[in-house]
Amino acid sequence: SLQLTTIVIAADSACSSISGAVKVCNGNYGDTGWKGINEAMVTSSGFITESTAKMNDYYLQGSTAGEKQYTMCHETGHAWGLNHQDEDFYNKDLGTCMDYVMDPQNNQNPDLVDFDILYKLYGYIPNATRTRDLEEEEEHIWNPSKPQFTSITDSITKTNNRKWRLLKRTSRHEIHELDLGSGYRMISRVMLADPTATTNNNLRKSSFPLDDFIE
Repeated sequence: SLQLTTIVIAADSACSSISGAVKVCNGNYGDTGWKGINEAMVTSSGFITESTAKMNDYYLQGSTAGEKQYTMCHETGHAWGLNHQDEDFYNKDLGTCMDYVMDPQNNQNPDLVDFDILYKLYGYIPNATRTRDLEEEEEHIWNPSKPQFTSITDSITKTNNRKWRLLKRTSRHEIHELDLGSGYRMISRVMLADPTATTNNNLRKSSFPLDDFIE
C-alpha cells in the first residue's frame, strides 16, 4: 500500500537524492532560469528508484504563498510519477496543481484524477491492484550496481561522455533525458521562471553551461 512518511532533515543545498525516497528541497539556487525542477532516476520498466524536487527561492521568494504552494505541489507530484493534466495556460482551471495555469491560487493540491493515478501506480489499501510489481521495484531501488543519480544542474555531467537529450520544450517547461546505462535513465522536468527562458540559455549564467552537453 502507499504509505507516505515525511521526515524533516538538515538543510542540504545540493538536495542529494536518497534511494527509495522523494527528497523535496528549497533554496536560493541563483539566476538559473528555472523556478522548479524535478529529477528522477527511472528504470527501463518505468520504476522511479529515487527522485528530487527543488524549488528555487531566487525566483519564488517574492511570490505569493499560493504560487509557492502550487510550485511545491507540482514538482512533488512529478516526483511521485504524476504528469501534467493540461498544458494550456489560458483555458479553464482544472483545480489541480498538475495543470498549468495563470492563477495558481485555484490549483493548490492534487485532484481526484491525480489520486486515482497514484492508486493505480502504488495502491492505497492492502492487496490493492497495482500496475507496479513491488518485488521488482525493491530490486531496482536497492541494486548495489545502480548508476549514480545525476542532476542536469550538476557539473558532474561534464565529466562523462553521455549527453542529455531534450525530449520536449515549451515556453514554460522542458523535459530532458540522460541514459545512465544498465537499464537506468534520468528524467529532468524543468519549470521555467519566465515564458521566454530556456534551460539551454539561462543555466549558462551559472557554473553549468548546458550547451556543452545537451544534444
